[in-house]
Amino acid sequence: MNNLKTTSIFIVFFNFLISCNLLCDDCGGGNGNYPIQATIYFINETSNKIKSTEGCKRDINPNETISFTIKDFLGGKTNVNNFPVSIFNNCSTAYKDGDILKCEYGISNIVNYENKRELEKKGDTLVFEFTFRFTNEKMSRATPCEL
Repeated sequence: MNNLKTTSIFIVFFNFLISCNLLCDDCGGGNGNYPIQATIYFINETSNKIKSTEGCKRDINPNETISFTIKDFLGGKTNVNNFPVSIFNNCSTAYKDGDILKCEYGISNIVNYENKRELEKKGDTLVFEFTFRFTNEKMSRATPCEL
């Protein structure tokens, strides 16, 4: 009889664990199990070149758009409002204003991106799109870069 009771408790506990896992929306627990794909558009609406640091080589000519896609894994579930832009902004950008480089720091904060969209999942992969515009207004607020 004692064996039957132990087996029943085990089955109930096992079913509880399985059902919790199936209902869990954030089961990765911060261990890098969230595959993401993000397409980023950088649009230069100025008449100046956008320079980037040597590490990333993403210079953008005036009135030009560049795009790139990143596939990575995150330690937690994300959405368009808390997306860690640091994974695709591994370099600094600056407006080349004559001989002066004016740094664009807004690129490192998701609130400065527009057209933030979460697209249909591809399997388990969360798919996103983001746009950042380099504008004359932003350039007027930029400060000379400290090298």
